[in-house]
Amino acid sequence: MTTKFARILDNDIYTRKAVAEAQVTFKEYCIVKATPAGSGQVELAFKIDAAHEDKAQKIVLEFLNYTLDRSIQLDLEGAE
Repeated sequence: MTTKFARILDNDIYTRKAVAEAQVTFKEYCIVKATPAGSGQVELAFKIDAAHEDKAQKIVLEFLNYTLDRSIQLDLEGAE
């Protein structure tokens, strides 16, 4: 069985580039499909790898944390 989660993010906070980088970084643990979810939003659909299902919630939270951190880094780099 594979665990699935979905979250909606605001593109003003979570950049597309950061989401794309997180998708690559977390590919061993999950597949994340990003689809537009309205004006300035994206829906992330998480499909957790069966080998890591026992850590599914942690993986999703770490993915979101990584994405937020990377978004901030990219914003600061752009401000320099």
